[in-house]
Amino acid sequence: MLLLILFLQACAAPSIRTPLVSSQKAAKFNAQLGASYLHRGNLNQAKYKLEKALEQDANNITANSTYALFQARLGKIKEADRYFRKALRLSKNDAEILNNYGTFLCQQKQPREAEKRFLEAAKDLLYQTPEYAYTNAGICALDHRQFLQAAKYLKKALSLNPRFGSALRTMANLYQQKRRYRLALVYLQRYHKYYTESPATLWMSIKIYRGLKNAQQANAFTAKLRRQFPDSAETESIINKRSILR
Repeated sequence: MLLLILFLQACAAPSIRTPLVSSQKAAKFNAQLGASYLHRGNLNQAKYKLEKALEQDANNITANSTYALFQARLGKIKEADRYFRKALRLSKNDAEILNNYGTFLCQQKQPREAEKRFLEAAKDLLYQTPEYAYTNAGICALDHRQFLQAAKYLKKALSLNPRFGSALRTMANLYQQKRRYRLALVYLQRYHKYYTESPATLWMSIKIYRGLKNAQQANAFTAKLRRQFPDSAETESIINKRSILR
């Protein structure tokens, strides 16, 4: 899963109240509400608030960048790209918008352009969480089977934040795909040291132990997955596979 960041842009406003200032304040408020609705998956309210914000202030950065995410959610690729580019012009290449745009480009099967945007974000000295951008670069590279590039960016992310969960989990996934099961297990155990188990990580544990020919541990994690997450897609896949074998 590629990482997406919804953010709220803070803007300083003059103390003198004018129609323009009032309109900008209203746009800021509606853009923040729209971002919140989009984050919660309420697309109808997100659309209403974001379009209202753009009507009140066409140059509001949050409204433009969040409307780009909204259009991407709807599968309107050209519109999403247009609003991403506008938001980047208005914000002078804000790192968080670059990161989101990189994620969008990766989803559109443009890994080179995505990599460029991720690295621009990561190298911004004002960006407080560059590990997000490096991790997204790694995830994108892995999605396109570029294992060396993926490992390079994920290691960079972990050098900045050794406990960053998404990077640890993706490194485990990378080595599991490469059938380097012992290294995969090292990174997955590091992940579970700091974060709770999920259906996805338990399923990865099963695959790793199967790769290591450790049936006892594979069965133990299979039982844990079925016990803790009986309704998950991962549990369903195990049940279906066994029914097919029977």
